[in-house]
Amino acid sequence: MKKLYILPLALFMLVLASCSKDFLESPQYDKVVSDYVFRNEANVMKGLYGVYDALPGDWLWAPMSHFANFLALDCQAGGWDISWTTHEFNSDFSYLQQMWYTCYQGVDRTNRFLLGMNSVDPAIFTKVDQNVVAAEARALRAWYYLNLAMAFSEVGNTGSELGPVLLMEGETYSNMPEKARATKAETYDFIISELQFAKSKLGWEPWSDPYLKNAKQYGRVTKGMCIAYEALAQMTVGNYAAAAPLWRELIDNGMYGLEPYYKNIHQINYNFGTESIWEVAYPAVADAGTWDGETNVRHWTKIKTGGQVVSGTGGWGSIYISNEWVAAFENGLTTADERLLGSIVPAGGTNPYTGEAVKSGYNQEGLSYNALLKYWKEKCGYYKPNMYVSQPHILMRLGEVYMYYAECLYRTVGADTEVSGLSAWKCLDVLRNRAYGNLHGAGVTVPEAKTYYTALRASKGYTKFTDFEFGLIWERRRESLNEYSLWYNFQRLGYDATNEFLVKEYGQRAMSPSGAPDFFYGKTMDTYRMTFPIPLQECQRNSLIVQNEGYAAE
Repeated sequence: MKKLYILPLALFMLVLASCSKDFLESPQYDKVVSDYVFRNEANVMKGLYGVYDALPGDWLWAPMSHFANFLALDCQAGGWDISWTTHEFNSDFSYLQQMWYTCYQGVDRTNRFLLGMNSVDPAIFTKVDQNVVAAEARALRAWYYLNLAMAFSEVGNTGSELGPVLLMEGETYSNMPEKARATKAETYDFIISELQFAKSKLGWEPWSDPYLKNAKQYGRVTKGMCIAYEALAQMTVGNYAAAAPLWRELIDNGMYGLEPYYKNIHQINYNFGTESIWEVAYPAVADAGTWDGETNVRHWTKIKTGGQVVSGTGGWGSIYISNEWVAAFENGLTTADERLLGSIVPAGGTNPYTGEAVKSGYNQEGLSYNALLKYWKEKCGYYKPNMYVSQPHILMRLGEVYMYYAECLYRTVGADTEVSGLSAWKCLDVLRNRAYGNLHGAGVTVPEAKTYYTALRASKGYTKFTDFEFGLIWERRRESLNEYSLWYNFQRLGYDATNEFLVKEYGQRAMSPSGAPDFFYGKTMDTYRMTFPIPLQECQRNSLIVQNEGYAAE
């Protein structure tokens, strides 16, 4: 079993800093000469570890998973975050700034590192390949830009729509305080070209860095990671024909395989399992219970999933899972589909790993106390004991790949046409067979995806989805609750389908047996909510930035 990993590692980016006091700038270290990192091979490698060190943080939960989930309402937020749930946020919403700044911090670090790499003496590289080092850094920068582009680009795929600001080597927030947004075409062309370069230099297995002790350095960028995000970038701009063979390469190459039991995918000690393509690991610590005591393991899982426990964490930081999501499974809580009880503890239920009871009913905002189980495998303390956990973030896995490939097949050859034994519908059946059969044995009859979803769509009266589009959304909801893809799937389907889903699934009051209301959405979605606004602070500090349509620029 793959258990060893290298990342994140201690920050070694002192000389990549400048004297700027901007939020994204690192502190200046006057006693360190500017080319120190690039004088010898060992220091270059430490510089690369500093690039990776931008990855850790609870931002992978808030806001990255929130961007990918909350507007679709299966995952819901309350308190000061309820504007996610009500679709009432504006450009001053703090999560927008957090997403923007964290991604650009990663870009900034990478740009500084790559600028030094451009002038480094090739003769210093005796144990490692200079191109491999550059490939890892360039892939990470492309990944940051892809997150920015998917979140903040204008809707449409003519290419002329606006994407994020593209900062390249030598460009920082200090020396480039004002720069216009690139076009969407420019942004995605750059992302794709960077990932294509990186995959040409990297292997399927993480390469063995001689300056690290671990035999298997999982957590590094690999060829598979580059292929996956190149495919996702191609899909996002509508190039399904280019994306399809990339997804299929991940399915067929033999490096990855579906975990036989769905509930095992997100176990704490199951690092870099056979299904993981891109994963961020966290160092194991005995006690990370203080608020700021472990800044490199700021992985906020317990408090963000277990706040509904009877013992009480005030509900603060919790993610609420809707009753409508539970109802997406035939037979509800008695379904044979392992993904439901592998993903949540229903309101009033008990966490099977910790024995903690979850509150019954609804909170004061009408949110059901259904609790997210995927990442809640240890007891939930409020500050003590241990509010953090070293459970990894799986950002891309093979289960997602099957759904992406199914979508590409549907867009290119139709839902029924097979390509080397797989059709779009059969890809969904692969996931359904894993979800049903392995838990309950060979005697369980798994409903065929096409038959089941054709009937379900008709019974619900959906008109803006085809049978396959409806089935794909339902399977993605079931398979990847609070992961990193659902809302972007809705974006690709377009406004009409998205609004129909929200109105039908969340536009009516759902009553519990006690008569308490579930959360009520109750409105037509504004068209401009299909994308997110550029953070207000960026519009104020950079006069060349044009705000996305529908949002306030000041």
